[in-house]
Amino acid sequence: MNTSEYKRVVQELCKVVGFDSPKTLLDGGRLRIDDYLVALIYDESFDPDLLQVYIDMGPLPDNRADVYKTFLMINFKLNASQRGSLGVHPQTGHLFYSFRYRLDQQASGQALLDSLIRFVGDVGLETLATV
Repeated sequence: MNTSEYKRVVQELCKVVGFDSPKTLLDGGRLRIDDYLVALIYDESFDPDLLQVYIDMGPLPDNRADVYKTFLMINFKLNASQRGSLGVHPQTGHLFYSFRYRLDQQASGQALLDSLIRFVGDVGLETLATV
């Protein structure tokens, strides 16, 4: 794949969610979906077939030890099923969920949005089940 596939998927995503500036995302901007900020990182020289998706899920709760234990358990499940991972941003301290989105013939803006909704929902459900 190449940059044109990435651009196509981003343009379709923007159309589906009603965001009028795909160029903003293509230039490194973020998209707000509900309470989450979504960043799409594409590096054709690193892996032209994958898009890295980062979702800022907000600040961590105060009970850090319990939270970290919960996130490690969730990461174990996510890693086993290759659905992404949770991490803490080194500068903001916010919880981030990230996953890779394959840029293939099935890739589309709607499919990416569906993945965002499904994966964020799964992480939320697993958090509730573990806490």
